[in-house]
Amino acid sequence: MKPKIILFTGPSGAGKTTLVKKLCQEHKGFQPLLSYTTRQKRKSEQNGEDYWFVSQECFTQLLKEKKFIEFIQHKDGTYYGMPFPVLAKGALAWVAITSSEGIFKLSKILQDRFQVIVVLVDAPDKELRARIKKRGDNFFEMEKRATLWEKERSTKSIADLVIGQSQLEVEIQKVLELLYE
Repeated sequence: MKPKIILFTGPSGAGKTTLVKKLCQEHKGFQPLLSYTTRQKRKSEQNGEDYWFVSQECFTQLLKEKKFIEFIQHKDGTYYGMPFPVLAKGALAWVAITSSEGIFKLSKILQDRFQVIVVLVDAPDKELRARIKKRGDNFFEMEKRATLWEKERSTKSIADLVIGQSQLEVEIQKVLELLYE
């Protein structure tokens, strides 16, 4: 049986990080697979807990060393890279957050070695705006993210599960049921 990797995707502000953190905290069999990024850390984020925040030079070196399964560069010049997974003994599955672009790439790359489960986390636009504002992003950052929401929702066609994030415990239960099918 192939090891499992659950890839979470969805619009910015949908609650992917909240969901994954709670899933990993409450269910010890899940191992987070953190992306590397060159973007600035938000006030509420911790290095090694949300992402691995690295300099442009460090990211470039990791690219040269072929440490990433896939990576993308955003229009603003920031990079995100998904490292190769190493599953700890006793873990049930990796969990990772990635963009829609990452989902399509990773699904193809990983399907031979892993059972890939795609979960789209979504929320109404009004709720997304409120969450992004609450975490401290400025108006221009929010508008930039809003232009990408439909692109992020494009993964619905390949998602194994589409969830909201209104009742966190219910949504986590849906993920667990999907994992044990």
